[in-house]
Amino acid sequence: MAKQSMAFGFIKFDKINQNRYNRCMMQNNPQNMMPPQGVPQMPQMPQSVPQNSPNNKFNSKLSIIGFSLAILFGLILAFVGYKYFDLKSNFDKKLEQEKSIAVLKRSQALNQEFIEREKQPFTQFVAPEDLGRLAFSYPKTWSVYIAQNSASSYKAYLNPKKIRPINSSSRYALRLEIKNRSYEVVKHQFDSLVKSGKLKLEVVKINGQNSILLRGKFNQYIEGSAVVFKLRDKTVILSTDAKQFETDFAKIVDSISYNL
Repeated sequence: MAKQSMAFGFIKFDKINQNRYNRCMMQNNPQNMMPPQGVPQMPQMPQSVPQNSPNNKFNSKLSIIGFSLAILFGLILAFVGYKYFDLKSNFDKKLEQEKSIAVLKRSQALNQEFIEREKQPFTQFVAPEDLGRLAFSYPKTWSVYIAQNSASSYKAYLNPKKIRPINSSSRYALRLEIKNRSYEVVKHQFDSLVKSGKLKLEVVKINGQNSILLRGKFNQYIEGSAVVFKLRDKTVILSTDAKQFETDFAKIVDSISYNL
């Protein structure tokens, strides 16, 4: 019995010492000790970081910079998108305008080609024999009106389709006047206009004879071209009142013939 009592006392003493040792270890390093079974484990609270720590300040600056860059990037995208659509809209408008202009020019060119074809073949104009039988070719689409026909004066007017009323302000594709005056006298009638610069004078050959070609402004209504040449003892003035007929006028002048 004595032996059993001593053995039990040693075992109890060892347990007491073991419990004291465990409590001491838990106090010194609680993380290394497992909680007793059956006792609920308390959740550990996360350690708080001071708000004014360097890490918090750095993260706050990064957030502000990132937000600012995002706004800037968005503004740049919006501006680029606006410019793109604006340029595209202007390009499309300009393209449509160029197409319209091209179609208009093509239409005008075709219309002009039709007008030129309609003029062919040219018709022959012939003045009276006693006035030297002046002759030239003119477009068949032009009308002719003889305003005066005598030994002292001859006037004719030619114009596409119809002749306008004869007056000082009306313009015609072609005027013909045969004056019963000398070439020198008629030529000097234009001297003042030539000296003032309103008309430009050029010496040309018509039917092999020296003549003059006048270009410019003859009065406040008429700006065109005229040729003045001698026809026996008379003088001829052949003129156009508008620049749009210059091409036809040049062809008419080239076709002039008369009896010397």
